[in-house]
Amino acid sequence: MRKRRIRRNRRNKKWNRLLFFALAFWLLMGATTLSLLNRNGEAVLSMSAREMGKECIAAVVEPVSRGLTAQRSSPEEDEENAISKNGITKVEDGGKAEPAALGDILLVDSRTGTETASANGEAGSEAKDSKPGASAAETASAAEQKDGVQVKDSQEPLISENPRVLIYHTHATESYQPVSDGNFHSQNQYGTVREAGNILASGLQEKGIGVIHDKTLHDVPSYNKSYSRSLETVQSYLAKYPSIEIVIDLHRDAASYSGNKGYTFTYNGKTGAQFSLVVGQNNANINSLNTFAKQVIAKANELYPGLGRSVIPKEYRYNEYVSDRYLLLELGNNQNTIEQVDYSASLLADVIAGVLPQ
Repeated sequence: MRKRRIRRNRRNKKWNRLLFFALAFWLLMGATTLSLLNRNGEAVLSMSAREMGKECIAAVVEPVSRGLTAQRSSPEEDEENAISKNGITKVEDGGKAEPAALGDILLVDSRTGTETASANGEAGSEAKDSKPGASAAETASAAEQKDGVQVKDSQEPLISENPRVLIYHTHATESYQPVSDGNFHSQNQYGTVREAGNILASGLQEKGIGVIHDKTLHDVPSYNKSYSRSLETVQSYLAKYPSIEIVIDLHRDAASYSGNKGYTFTYNGKTGAQFSLVVGQNNANINSLNTFAKQVIAKANELYPGLGRSVIPKEYRYNEYVSDRYLLLELGNNQNTIEQVDYSASLLADVIAGVLPQ
């Protein structure tokens, strides 16, 4: 009798645990779905089941930029760097294939075939906003509030004459404190990496350095296709403007890798956000990328001690093979304030000017 009671209690405990995990799972998925609908509305409703699953995972586990170790990866990195055994880059929907870099087994880089189909099928005007030099009528715009004043938030690119530096954003919606809505992703410019890019671009222009700042939302509506979309943008600019010498993909990191603290340093009594450089180890030009990244960190800490954190090696490519002077720049994280980030962006103009070829 006693043994039967013990067995019954064990079965009850087992079923209670299963019920708890099932309820927790469905509550989590429900909350995630509501969050996605609030963030992207119609774009979410038009997703396939496969894409919805990816976006749910990305929302539950905070979409990080690149992380701090070679083992951590985000959903779009897994998609674009999937491994095959044939040593040839896999291309979908009739895109152009290219040999994998030395040391790769395979690295996926979706070209015009994949992304054109994606843009036409998912976003309607999405293809337009990734074209360099698009007119104001072709680019999306939104209104934002800053210091109580209505500000026009345009995605139209800034293009100087004879540009030497290209700034763009694979994850253009990444934001900082206090812009925390959408899991620190905002389509408005204020408080995002695009605002930091504006500060950096202005600083370079003040030094007489030609610059392009592209503000295309490559991560809207599909976060998972950010890198393939931004690849089209950067390659188009490089083809059109051979004067470009430095390419900067400006991101922010995720605070979950720093104990939920911002990356900060102090210079002349003012607090700024530190930056790191991510270098994809599967690029054929890896030696040049490493050398340039170390040069930039060294110059930053020579001019402003503490501004540069480190060079972070990662196993992917992140489109860095397009230029030997390519910087995947992580400026602060989502626990840094936009004021700290803007201050550091202004200092980075001196750093970039200091490493430009004479």
